[in-house]
Amino acid sequence: VWNATAIEDAKIDLRVDHGVTFDGQGSVIQTAKTVYVPVERSGVIKAATLVGDASGSATITITKYDPAADATTLGSPSAVGSIALATKIINRDTTLSGWTTAVSEGDILAFTTGGTIATVTRLTCKLKMELA
Repeated sequence: VWNATAIEDAKIDLRVDHGVTFDGQGSVIQTAKTVYVPVERSGVIKAATLVGDASGSATITITKYDPAADATTLGSPSAVGSIALATKIINRDTTLSGWTTAVSEGDILAFTTGGTIATVTRLTCKLKMELA
């Protein structure tokens, strides 16, 4: 016996968010700041959301690294995609046109601030991922 709720609960278990928050502590966020996030399970990025604390402009570029388990360096990055705010507080991208959306367990995602950042002092970028 099953019901729609049980199926929906199982579906939720197959999704995970990967993300970061940049906090300028009251000052506009600086460009070229990077935060690294390890990928725990293989999957596909389904959506990206960028939220700022004020209407303004900012860009986050995501790259990934596939280092060996005992690597001493990250190695060469490969492009994943980017998402930007342009005079608004939130941008949600579910089409991810031009993105490389597959990630593997052990990859390292690098979230880097870029572009001209204006007004935004706190910025959160989340990737919605469906697990393989």
